[in-house]
Amino acid sequence: APEQLRGEAVSTATDVYSLGVLLYQLLTGRHPTVLPNATPADSIRAALDTDPSRLSTAVTVTGDVPAEQIARIAVERDTSPTRLKRQLGGDLENIVAKSLRKLPAERYATVDAFAEDLRRWAAGEPVSARPDSLGYRASKFVGRHRGKVAVAVLTFFAIAAGVVGTVSQAHRAENQALRAEQQTQIAEQQRRRAESERDNALRDLAFSGASRDLLGFLLTQASSTALTSSQLLERAEQMADGQFADDSLTRGRLQFLLAVEYGNLQEYDKSKAVLGRALGSAQRSGNVGLRGNVECLQAATLGDQNQPGPA
Repeated sequence: APEQLRGEAVSTATDVYSLGVLLYQLLTGRHPTVLPNATPADSIRAALDTDPSRLSTAVTVTGDVPAEQIARIAVERDTSPTRLKRQLGGDLENIVAKSLRKLPAERYATVDAFAEDLRRWAAGEPVSARPDSLGYRASKFVGRHRGKVAVAVLTFFAIAAGVVGTVSQAHRAENQALRAEQQTQIAEQQRRRAESERDNALRDLAFSGASRDLLGFLLTQASSTALTSSQLLERAEQMADGQFADDSLTRGRLQFLLAVEYGNLQEYDKSKAVLGRALGSAQRSGNVGLRGNVECLQAATLGDQNQPGPA
């Protein structure tokens, strides 16, 4: 490590650097700073002054690295040069780069932290070596749950088509009934029947899993829209209040789900506020199960905020 060559204190960060060198060589077949046939003096200067190439760059054909060598390295790793470069990019090269920082304070604080980032990379989870962001976490979520996300997207479009069709049909029936009301009693009965069918359809839709699927879809879209997750939740809350203004049970269930998602975003104030509204909806609906769920989540939220008494 550079600090060893400068005669400075050796620490856990030195071990992290050594492990980073070993991992770099295992992945790329070459040393991160020392070129083949380098003299001892050149090796020392490189360790002190040369920043290691990114992993994906280390397996790219250059003047110093011929194509034959890259092909050999790929074959030894049971892959092709193109796939190897892709496999070594992204979070993995960020992890290795952090372990090889020149300054010890910029490396992983412990070997366990280094190992944990590697474990999280292998599991497709966000790693500490990369700056955190909503888009980054969303992309990792989608990568781990591609099948579920695809199902959620398809379900959302199916629900949207159903809602549009149901509402459109209900409006047509209502308009026809209003026009027929002035002519005959039969038309009045048709209008009422159409309204009843519309209400039943919307009620069935509200009590189905549509609200859960819709919320899941909104959250997965955060990486491809200009809205944050919090803004998406606010939009979903407005939808719940407007669409289910006369249905306390469904509105309360939606508010409960939104409170859970606010909590996942660590926006505890918003989560508690929505939980309060959900409790009011549950009390108005008379649904004991929903009220119990809301109060349990309120207790858990207070517990997470170190308020055991109120919890």
